Amino acid sequence: TFRGCTSLTTLDMSGMDLSNCSDFSQMFVGETSLTSVDISGVTFRSAGVNFSGAFQSTPNLTTITGIEDITVPFTNIISMFRSCGISGDLDLTGWNVSQVTSTSNTFAPTINLTSLNVSGWDLSNCTTFGNRYAGMFNGCGADSIDVTGVIIRTSGPVVMFEAFYGLGICDVVGLDTWDISTVSIMNDFLRGSTITTTEYDKILIAWDLQDAVNSLSVNFGASKYTLGSAAATARAGLITNDAWTITDGGGI
Repeated sequence: TFRGCTSLTTLDMSGMDLSNCSDFSQMFVGETSLTSVDISGVTFRSAGVNFSGAFQSTPNLTTITGIEDITVPFTNIISMFRSCGISGDLDLTGWNVSQVTSTSNTFAPTINLTSLNVSGWDLSNCTTFGNRYAGMFNGCGADSIDVTGVIIRTSGPVVMFEAFYGLGICDVVGLDTWDISTVSIMNDFLRGSTITTTEYDKILIAWDLQDAVNSLSVNFGASKYTLGSAAATARAGLITNDAWTITDGGGI
């Protein structure tokens, strides 16, 4: 819609009635001069909207007012914020993503975020959380990411290749609540990332209790587990009983 408007720096869309529009894909893609957009109070199509690539490659777009308040269903959020400059704390817990089938590159790489909260998302129809160089949170710069209670598809296969790749030191919270029983690919899951020992211990314990797919190769980056603990026992169980190949930062 606004692609090619190279002089556009701010845009106020607040209060617009866009209830007949279903496709917002690549709406602002490549707008490098854009710094702020206001979509507060916009009436969106109740049946669902496609926002794939909507804010892609907008490195100076730090403020999107109203983005947290969208309540209509999203049908596509692939690359929605890819290389977007959105900054600060982003709470998207109110979003309806139950129709989404892929989250590839959704937040990759949003390097200016401070925190990101997607806890409680219903991703029961999502089959792809990432492919090579296209993980959901690939390179996200947030200091903390809350994924507690995210609903995972219970009929597989589900692909989580590089889902949390390249986060650096990041407080990823809630992965222990995920049902990973249908996940068939987890290569480089947290490669290039380090989560707290507390959270990593919780993941190992919770996932060992599940009926996980056998022979997975899972990279937990430089994350460390507690030696001589229930987490260490669970880690050994995943390797021995489920034939997992685990890469991590070792025990402490």
